[in-house]
Amino acid sequence: CHVLVEKPMSFNLAQAEALVEGAAKAGVYLGVGFLERFNPALIDEQKPVTTFCAQRSSSQRSDHPDLGLDWAIHDIDLAYYLTGSKWDVVECREAEDRIVLRIEGSCGEVGRILVGSGRGPRRRSLWLDGHHVDLLTGEGDPLAAEIHAFIDTIQGGGDRRLAEGADGVRALRLLADARQARALAA
Repeated sequence: CHVLVEKPMSFNLAQAEALVEGAAKAGVYLGVGFLERFNPALIDEQKPVTTFCAQRSSSQRSDHPDLGLDWAIHDIDLAYYLTGSKWDVVECREAEDRIVLRIEGSCGEVGRILVGSGRGPRRRSLWLDGHHVDLLTGEGDPLAAEIHAFIDTIQGGGDRRLAEGADGVRALRLLADARQARALAA
């Protein structure tokens, strides 16, 4: 049976890799719910970008105990999805209520991801090559679009916006690398 899992696909990298391996062995499709790929505000943003900045904040605290796995993971995935590049961590600063990541792409792309919980107004914004995209605007239902893309994919069609298991592993790996870099810098 094909599977569409919510993000994060697991709480650690080893579990995520095991899910991908298990799906491959079983011959089933493993999709990961990176909902922002289906955000209507991104419809016109399908060309690769070289400068990526994401800001996500809310005056309310996240209910999830790990802000990286709850919110930052979406923006990490978008950095990969919108650039097509491999990213490396330059810097990671993290506290209970915020994460700041500086990343660099394999072809010189520059990225920054800022996530804050319990601070300021609700905001989900991207700056792509200097162009501002407000992810809170746009009409449509990203969840419905994602589910339709999953159904279409398992019926033999496909939608490049649908994240696969390998995409989930890649995002978790960058978050793990960021946290390791932060620990080494401390």
